[in-house]
Amino acid sequence: MRGLLHGWGWGCEGKLSAMKLIGAHKFKLVSSSILPLLIALLPSTAKALPDLTINISRALMTIDYNFRSFSPDECAVQEGCIFSAGVRKLLRIDVGIINVGASDLAIGDPSARPDIFYWSPCHAHYHLKGLANYRLLTLDGRQVARAYKQGFCVRDDHPKMSYAVEGKFTCNFQGLSRGWQDVYDQSLDCQWVDISGVPGGTYNLEIVINPNRLFAESNYKNNKVVLRVYVPRNTNISYY
Repeated sequence: MRGLLHGWGWGCEGKLSAMKLIGAHKFKLVSSSILPLLIALLPSTAKALPDLTINISRALMTIDYNFRSFSPDECAVQEGCIFSAGVRKLLRIDVGIINVGASDLAIGDPSARPDIFYWSPCHAHYHLKGLANYRLLTLDGRQVARAYKQGFCVRDDHPKMSYAVEGKFTCNFQGLSRGWQDVYDQSLDCQWVDISGVPGGTYNLEIVINPNRLFAESNYKNNKVVLRVYVPRNTNISYY
């Protein structure tokens, strides 16, 4: 791309050889046959895109810590949501994803999107690849735990913004309408970080949505949040 474009515009040859667009820099001539392609590749403010961000207040209000016992045949064990069967210490949290962009996020029928969905035999439904990642970090940035958010149904849960359009996305035809929020409650499987072995203390919890950029967005800078959390001592954590 840089080999074809210089400065703030482009020149033309062939049928348009007599024409040249003049800018503040020297331009390189390119074939008029690829101009439509170049125009499509150029940034365009006219192309509306979704913009996903995290509901920070909901995340902060729903952080909880629990012990839970897992048997080897449970889905959470088989799908790698915890590191091993037995009693595990979990940091559980709601994650609400809001589309604050200028366009809907349209995903579609999971069965027709093998590029981003895979079938879970244990849960007997489709799972979405790479919806969100978690990392628990010490205050100096050392990782002590990590996890991924198990996504399976991106839908219009409820309108969140004043400009929300009419909702239309469901588990059968997935997506997130402009101004709507999709919430994964901490009571669901795999909406946690396995922090077994992590001592009590103050940490940073990093949450990144759409980490692999599976979905095109107008802004990726608001896809990550870092929350200051306090992990209690084991004696202050209950079972659930």
